[in-house]
Amino acid sequence: MKTLEQREKVPFHPLLFALYGPLALMASNILQIRPGDALRSLIVFLILGLIVFGLARLMTKSWQRGALAASLFLLLFISYGQVLSPLKSISWGGEIIGRHRYLIPAFLLIGGLGFWGISRLKGNLRGMNGAANLAALALIVFPVFQLASTAVMTARNEKLNKASVDTIAADGTNTVTVKPDVYYIILDMYGRDDVLSERYHYDNSAFLTQLEDMGFIITRCSVTNYNMTELSLASSFNMNYLDTLGDQYTAGSTDRSGLPSLIHRSAVRSIFQQMGYRFINFESGFTFTEIRDADEFLIPSYVELENKGRSLQMNAFESLLVKTTGFVIVEDAQTRWLSPVVDALDMRRIHVVRELYLLDKLPTLAAGEPSPKFVYAHILIPHPPFVFSSQGVNLELPSSYGPDGKGPSEKDYGIGYRNQLDYIDARLIPILQQIIADSETPPIIIVQGDHGVDPKRSFILNAYYLPEQAKSPAWQSISPVNTFRMVLNTYFQGTYPYLPDTNFASTDKAPFDFTIIENERVCQP
Repeated sequence: MKTLEQREKVPFHPLLFALYGPLALMASNILQIRPGDALRSLIVFLILGLIVFGLARLMTKSWQRGALAASLFLLLFISYGQVLSPLKSISWGGEIIGRHRYLIPAFLLIGGLGFWGISRLKGNLRGMNGAANLAALALIVFPVFQLASTAVMTARNEKLNKASVDTIAADGTNTVTVKPDVYYIILDMYGRDDVLSERYHYDNSAFLTQLEDMGFIITRCSVTNYNMTELSLASSFNMNYLDTLGDQYTAGSTDRSGLPSLIHRSAVRSIFQQMGYRFINFESGFTFTEIRDADEFLIPSYVELENKGRSLQMNAFESLLVKTTGFVIVEDAQTRWLSPVVDALDMRRIHVVRELYLLDKLPTLAAGEPSPKFVYAHILIPHPPFVFSSQGVNLELPSSYGPDGKGPSEKDYGIGYRNQLDYIDARLIPILQQIIADSETPPIIIVQGDHGVDPKRSFILNAYYLPEQAKSPAWQSISPVNTFRMVLNTYFQGTYPYLPDTNFASTDKAPFDFTIIENERVCQP
């Protein structure tokens, strides 16, 4: 066996420092990505570490000095984007500090001085490299531990969730023979009409009138139960408030690891599948909203991008990794020969393909897929990025989240949001008309915002197409927690008691520390 002294001869720390960037980002976003999304990044950064280590060895003519120089370069590289981002909001003498023209020379100066100092080191450097090995190991332990602990907590919470979900789903059996198709259409961040008018000076009354003319009931006093997507959907898909579903969703906790499974393997899904329904879902780009083990999981073809010479496509994790490292210099480059790489990093292009596919495919399911079916379509419009308008797709809109990741100004945000309302309002009406026309049995259709728009995220669009109901069972203040209680009670012999329609607001840092938001509109029952 090799002794500790012998192992310290191996300067492996450059490879660990190279892997730290993608590992740390993966650990902090593991609930929003699939682990496989990071695999390509880990391989690329490992190769980068090997290349930099090899070049440093050639330049210093020493593995020991080369390892120290390589680690210095790699640490500067993986930290560049993280240093740049906060400096973009700081100005000095009227000039923004966070610009490549200032940061690149500063990093080159630090790297140059460091390399000069390392190249002049004499004697046995095993001690320094041994310390660097230990430092790299210590650094890499943090994201590895975070990934492992998240995996453990996720498994634990999934087990606890299953107990809650099974209890709810056990009450969902029935003997009905008429089983209408169910469409659950989420319009991400679609606010209530009074908020749209007050905050964005937007009048969507024509859209609401068209829905009503088709037979939809607009519940004009609806609130979301939670003001963040994963909390809202976890609640609505299980017809319960989160604190009822488990102690892990109560004040003081910051553990969200159980929320995805509440969406993926929900009580609503279980109930409808027990009744013989096929569950159909679309790719959304957000893993916690995607039900990839659905009976049919629909993914668009990205051939259109490939045909336009954009075959190099990166996933959202890779795009985020670029922004946090020295690769952001490439992303921000205006040089023509780098345009294929810049295009590949622009996640808006994939977003457009994904949303257009969903909107084109959704109306064909009524006639194209056997019944009974439950279709869950999460449409990321009017949510940013702002790339749609009444004129169609336009990646040059000034209100867009551009490839540099910078958000629009407050003024442009309002323009972008109104543009996307124009687009989705116009697209959705013919989609719903075709679904209704092509359905052999009149379908149940729910069009709902998962939450509203800032700064009043509590108030949402909520519309129901409920066939063969002389008197609508939907009341004006119904909230998502009662949506499927009402549907199951009305059409499937359910006996679920209705819950209070309450909105709980929270923040990203304290997701389960709730404040109750009062409804600003008063409606008659």
